[in-house]
Amino acid sequence: MSYTSALHTAPVWIWHMSVTLADGVLLRNIGADKWVLNENGQSKAFRMPQSKMSVVLSQLSSGGCRMDELVKTLDEPPGPLSVAEQMSKLWRAGCLMQTLNWQGKTVAVLRARGETPLLPATLDVKDRVILTEHGCIRRKGTHLIVEALECGAEVEFLAAEHGAVATGLIEGATPQQLAKRYSLPEAVTTGLLAWLIAIGVASFEHRKETHQASQQWSFADRLLHARSRSERQIGGYGATFLQKEGHLPFPPALRPARNSPRILLARPDMAIIARQDPPFTTVLEERCSVREYDAMPITALELGEFLYRTARIRATYTVGHVEHVNRPFPSAGGLHELEFYLIVNHCAGISPALYRYDGAAHELECVTAPSADTKRLLVDAAGSAGIGTEPQILVILAARFSRLNSKYESIAYSLALKNVGVVYQTMYLVATAMGLGGCALGGGSSVRFCNAAETDYWEESSVGEFMLGKRRASKE
Repeated sequence: MSYTSALHTAPVWIWHMSVTLADGVLLRNIGADKWVLNENGQSKAFRMPQSKMSVVLSQLSSGGCRMDELVKTLDEPPGPLSVAEQMSKLWRAGCLMQTLNWQGKTVAVLRARGETPLLPATLDVKDRVILTEHGCIRRKGTHLIVEALECGAEVEFLAAEHGAVATGLIEGATPQQLAKRYSLPEAVTTGLLAWLIAIGVASFEHRKETHQASQQWSFADRLLHARSRSERQIGGYGATFLQKEGHLPFPPALRPARNSPRILLARPDMAIIARQDPPFTTVLEERCSVREYDAMPITALELGEFLYRTARIRATYTVGHVEHVNRPFPSAGGLHELEFYLIVNHCAGISPALYRYDGAAHELECVTAPSADTKRLLVDAAGSAGIGTEPQILVILAARFSRLNSKYESIAYSLALKNVGVVYQTMYLVATAMGLGGCALGGGSSVRFCNAAETDYWEESSVGEFMLGKRRASKE
């Protein structure tokens, strides 16, 4: 069935759909052919000559236009100012949303951007539809959200009975069957399924999924990848903290200190180090993962130099309402959310314990004495590295998530992981230059870390681990 055909052949459920401006978007006519589009405080002025599109713009600015009326305008010849081209442009930019209405009430909303088609899929009330593996169903307040992975789109069901339509597709069903099962109008169930098919979270049952590449991904990785890149996510993307002003104050640059014993570390002379260090190319070429360590432990002097060169806080400064940090490695937005914790297992001059490195004071802050959790973290590190002995030092990178979450939307966690990679390379290079052995690990237990450090899992938990020790005379 073609949407650009005459209205009498268009599906009945289209009559219950409308296209409106998305949340946070305003559109107004400022005279003749001049318009202003405002999206979350960002304004853009443009001209639109008197045409079918100018009529549609007027409808959008005054509450929206019915989908069946919009479909009729799509028959006009294509062109840069045509309704089809202009509406597709607004739709891809996320400036529009669609609503499904019944008896004067909105029952569901479709928000989309990027690759999502403007027009919903065509289907009959007897077509069998089934859920795909390309969606995520979750609760948001009292509403149900079905989010797509294959395109930047989500369907929000405003009532439980309508949300049941999505879960009713687990084994496949027709709009007609769902309408009867949940006592809903066929126009509603058909429209909802048309949306779900359009965004890729449902498909006609007779069609087999052929996207083999995506089947090699875990669902968690697919969701993280889709949500942390532009186009395939709904909501703010990137640095949107300006929209959040007036909420909680931006977290401070420096973590509040604990009232616990501290160890002052010796500060190395960077001028002497600069003269004595091997050339950068030599360090880069000799860098490797070292998993076996010397019988002699690393010393407090070596550990202090290592931390000073990799993690010290050189300066703090403020831009607007945000405190920034300068350290030897870069960080997203200069926020430096990563904290350096160390489980000292064997170190000449420092007692075994879990410490936090205070990069501003160049001190080790004692967090807790050795415990079952710190012991397990050491054992897990050895297992992750495939060695039989526990590391001399286990550096644990923990993220203060609110530092990133207060500025970045959707991409905050992915930035934390990228920052971990930057720190890994910094620690590798410094360890190599100092003749120490280091090895980044692929995983660890955030739960055990939080238990040991007494931090909240969602406020400050571990996101990376790095083994450090005295390097043997012959490397692996």
